[in-house]
Amino acid sequence: MKLDMKKIFSIEKVKSREYKHIYITLFFIKFSFKYKNRDKYIEKYLIEDESNKIYIKENGILRETQEKIPGLDIDLKGANNTIIIEYPTHFIDSRIDCKGNNGKIIIEQTKNKLINLKIYMSSNDNEKLLENRYVHIKRNASSGGGGGLSIFSWSENSKVIIGEDCMFSCGIKVFCGDGHLFKDKKTGKYINNYDGCFVEIGNHCWIGMNVVVCKNTRIPDGCIIGVNSVVTKSINEENVVLAGNPAKIVRKDIEWERKVKYLN
Repeated sequence: MKLDMKKIFSIEKVKSREYKHIYITLFFIKFSFKYKNRDKYIEKYLIEDESNKIYIKENGILRETQEKIPGLDIDLKGANNTIIIEYPTHFIDSRIDCKGNNGKIIIEQTKNKLINLKIYMSSNDNEKLLENRYVHIKRNASSGGGGGLSIFSWSENSKVIIGEDCMFSCGIKVFCGDGHLFKDKKTGKYINNYDGCFVEIGNHCWIGMNVVVCKNTRIPDGCIIGVNSVVTKSINEENVVLAGNPAKIVRKDIEWERKVKYLN
């Protein structure tokens, strides 16, 4: 007598829109198990081109994902763009708008909250997609509500680098590029630079409410930028307070702390 092995032992998986079913046959007895199809409830980012990648980095290991990261919307268009998010990171009402080619965004882990963080790596819809842009936010950054931090990467071959343990208040805008070209009316020569712009903010900087940081500027470690200031050129001294429009050094040799301490 020839035995039908499928009747002695077999496993069959059936997936419907709502449920997953597993049927196990063991010595002619069939058992069934049913559980909800979690894939139906997992929200995923829309990635139009397979060359665009989103990675989660956890414990030093990278894994590709399309599942939505809590508190972070991503609009990813163009080709060969890479976004790397290191866990743990807590986003609230944040967004990455990456439209271009060969862009890279890295957000390292933070023990603080990133509220209203916006990264706009966009291109003009009427022109070609912009190329080779890089944004890197290093460990333990924070941004506040009410507008948080907005980064506008508007020039090709550009870099925005934010150092470790930087604290951003609200309504802050970082412009890496002007967004549009302008030229001298008489000579017809372009005045502003649309290629290779940069913004670099050092470690442990505190950027106050409604500050504007313009293209091609460097802010050294340990600095404080006062409320409503506009940074238009690089600063060479560390641990200073800058204020005004344009921002100038108003105090030197300072240190600041995140913790709130009430002085007697």
